[in-house]
Amino acid sequence: MLEIRCFGRAQVLLDGSELTRFHSNKAKALLLYLAVESNRPHERSHLAGLLWPDYTEGRARRNLSQALTTLRKLLGDGEREQPFLSIDTHTIGLHLDHAVLVDAEQLTAKITAVEHHPHENDAAERCASCTQTLREAQAIYTGPFLDQFILEDSSLFEQWMGGRRAEHEKQIIEVCHRLSQQLANRGEFTDAIAAVEQWLKIQPWQEEAHQQLMRLLALKGDRVQALAQYDVLGDILMAEWGVPPSAETDDLYDRILAGEISAEKMAPISSQPLSEPPPAPFLVPAVPPHFVGRDALIESTLDQLSKRSENQARVALVGMGGIGKTTLANVIGHRLKDAFPDGVLWGNVQTSDSHNLLDVWAQAYGNDFSGITDFASKATAVRGLLAHKRVLILIDNLEDAAAVRPLLPSSTDCAILVTTRHLDEAVSLDLEPIQLEELTPEKSVVLMESILGKERVNRSLEEKTAAAKIAELVHHLPLAIEIVAQKLKSRLRMTLAAMALRLGENLQRLGLSIGDRAIRGSFELSWQELETQTQQTFIAMGVFGGRPFRLDALAAITGLSELETEDELYALSALSLVQDAADMRYKQHPLLADFALEKASDEQQQANMGLMIDYYVGFAQSNQLQYEPLTLESENIMAALAAAHMAKLWRPILDLTDALAESWFRFNRYDDAQLAYGMAETAAQNLADDLSLAHTFLRSAEIGIEQSEYDKSWDQLERGLKLFQKLEDDYGIAKSKYFQGFISFDQSEYQQAETYLGSALDIQRSQKFCLDKGKTLDLLASLYLEIDDNLVRAEGMGKAALQILMDIDSKENMISVLRLLTEIEMFRPNFDKANKLVEQAISLSLEVNNKAELGAAYFLKLVIKRRIGELDEAASLGNECLQIFRAIGNKRFEGFTMRQLGLVHSSNNEYKDAESLLLDSLEIFKLIKERYAYASSLIDLGDVYNKLGKVEESRKSWQEAKEIGAFINHPLLISETEARL
Repeated sequence: MLEIRCFGRAQVLLDGSELTRFHSNKAKALLLYLAVESNRPHERSHLAGLLWPDYTEGRARRNLSQALTTLRKLLGDGEREQPFLSIDTHTIGLHLDHAVLVDAEQLTAKITAVEHHPHENDAAERCASCTQTLREAQAIYTGPFLDQFILEDSSLFEQWMGGRRAEHEKQIIEVCHRLSQQLANRGEFTDAIAAVEQWLKIQPWQEEAHQQLMRLLALKGDRVQALAQYDVLGDILMAEWGVPPSAETDDLYDRILAGEISAEKMAPISSQPLSEPPPAPFLVPAVPPHFVGRDALIESTLDQLSKRSENQARVALVGMGGIGKTTLANVIGHRLKDAFPDGVLWGNVQTSDSHNLLDVWAQAYGNDFSGITDFASKATAVRGLLAHKRVLILIDNLEDAAAVRPLLPSSTDCAILVTTRHLDEAVSLDLEPIQLEELTPEKSVVLMESILGKERVNRSLEEKTAAAKIAELVHHLPLAIEIVAQKLKSRLRMTLAAMALRLGENLQRLGLSIGDRAIRGSFELSWQELETQTQQTFIAMGVFGGRPFRLDALAAITGLSELETEDELYALSALSLVQDAADMRYKQHPLLADFALEKASDEQQQANMGLMIDYYVGFAQSNQLQYEPLTLESENIMAALAAAHMAKLWRPILDLTDALAESWFRFNRYDDAQLAYGMAETAAQNLADDLSLAHTFLRSAEIGIEQSEYDKSWDQLERGLKLFQKLEDDYGIAKSKYFQGFISFDQSEYQQAETYLGSALDIQRSQKFCLDKGKTLDLLASLYLEIDDNLVRAEGMGKAALQILMDIDSKENMISVLRLLTEIEMFRPNFDKANKLVEQAISLSLEVNNKAELGAAYFLKLVIKRRIGELDEAASLGNECLQIFRAIGNKRFEGFTMRQLGLVHSSNNEYKDAESLLLDSLEIFKLIKERYAYASSLIDLGDVYNKLGKVEESRKSWQEAKEIGAFINHPLLISETEARL
């Protein structure tokens, strides 16, 4: 008998004895995959690519053969009449028709048996057979699918494993939900409660589970505990989402409080399925009402994208501007909505940068990755988010493959559709190109009929012939046909024959290449028919370069009132020369924007650009800390900065960067800030404005510090400091010294850090810079906590900082000081006082709605719980912390939390789990170059190896930690490692 257990720790048992001598995780992974995916044999090439994706095909196949040899020996297949493995020259499989048990398959079978078990009337609600089968299913699930099983160099296997894990979590949640209902109907409330508690271990935020638990506790007669569960739910929802329980839960609370829910008053609970999850995101723009043609192309593309296979579906619609790529992609996106249950994402890389698209996609799934400043890390986070989802990605207007490549997930469950004018860029991304041709003559006429009406197009043979002629003259480009047709629609007296004649004359006059001739002919015709003021409005829109814009922004450039500007936009919209965009904005097609700029004289372009720059200076000054308006207009703001730089309008650049300084920092728009400060530096130099130049260096350095670009930031601080000293500007000098102290401290250069921070504090004390003084004292306290043998200086500095910040009511800055004072009490150790301080930090974090600070406070509470031995609560807090830090992209605290969870498992003698978590923390600390934390995790890992009897590995870990301690001159690290060695 071969038994394969996938839930919890992965185990393979042969005749009751566990097999352990796999020689490598790859051989074990191969057997696990074959067991779980046993519905068919698998191609050798697929298995080799799955387990060794970074190897050449030849080497991957040789490794696969070696793994098979290992498995056959372990399983004793050479001595069996019926071997477990089915192997031929092309495929490999596992026989499940004899003497093989796989717990994952058993779970699915139990659920299927319950779903198909026949009942009469309401017998399903109390069915003893179904209840027993659900109990058996519950017992099968002993933990997450392949929990802590790691295959470090196979992202494809990791993705498969993650997808299966999510699928089985859904299964056991449904089992627990239905089992709790059935047990409640049978009066077995204790077991019903246990089923819901198992559900909550997997989804602690699930309100429906908390509601079920409240009902069951009330039915059991424990009304006090049922009401207390409402507070537990409230705390979780507020910490995770910042929202209170729903009205339905409030009503349940009131009914329990009133004694309306009890076993005596209980009615049978029907076995209803769980409520539907929130709808998957669907970000595709609406399809224009006049779309026609391309039926065969649509069907083939739908088939290509929706078909599941071992290779990812990747398609590019390739063609010239105006040929209808975007509209066709939108049609396909709408048609495939049901084929991709986890969502259809869309992004236009011509008008939105890749950073913003990643943020939008993450937010579509309830995650905030705006705190991840490094683009590669953010792209990795989003790809990880999509790895186990069946999602269609639509990317419009690809110009640069390098900019788009990080956006594309590798999971075969995801499909990709891209539109582009560049065939070579599509090929470089391994996209299957589909060349879009012009509409057929017949479909071109049908498009005109859909806009003008069949009656007008077919009014006479001459008109029908003219319709075909117009389509020919614009080379059957959908955009050009629509513009011409809309023009005819607004001129009821104009014949199609007259339009064809005029359009032909324009083409002759322009004498452009075929590709541009058709579209420009349509633009030119529309242009000539515009009223003079409407022409000026059309020209004015060109400054936005195809980006969405606000009505008042355009009015500022035209000099018209907003009402008059709106009338002009209506006239242009009727001719398809502008369209509505999201968020009450408008958008001109980029090709039309190019055309508009060509129609403007140099003087007009310069004047319009100047007005746009002035508008965005005022806009930025009026919305300095307003996240939504600044985010929506960020592309236009950056375009205004670039235009001012090109025109050498130096003062507006400084005005814009001054207005946006705090928002860039608060909303994590570091790339925009660095680009802007580069322009501001040039502006200040040209204006000989030393004060502005010094502040530009200071702000740029602060942004660089957030991005861990310490060398660059240090250089900017030195340059700024010289200017502040020349100007005798005490505020700037102190601020520069503070940031130099921050960098030195973060790089473990403690003596230097103390000198810089002391210099900053001397100035701040004399000048009474209260907020800055509080921050400096806080950082000095952290420094002294790190280097002093006692806590006197650290506590004194911390309390002084807290008092200053309390006096000026700076709640957001008080939180970090409270966390510092908590750490001091933990060192003593005085855990009661530490717990009171951290609760204050949590309360303030909730009050100011700062998730990062809330997570950091929860982390300290986790450490306290671990230190006092409340390990279950510590583990629960650790999982909460991980959810917060992953959602906001804080890798540093994610690593800290993993280390603490590793210590929790070690305290529970769960050394393999501890080893896995500590190794994960090391990877994070290595990535972010956190030397002290890396060394601390190495010490902990050495302790775990020692417990596991791995003496050589433990000494190696401690030795490496000692070397790091010597390198950063950290006495505590050195002493701890020497004691162990």
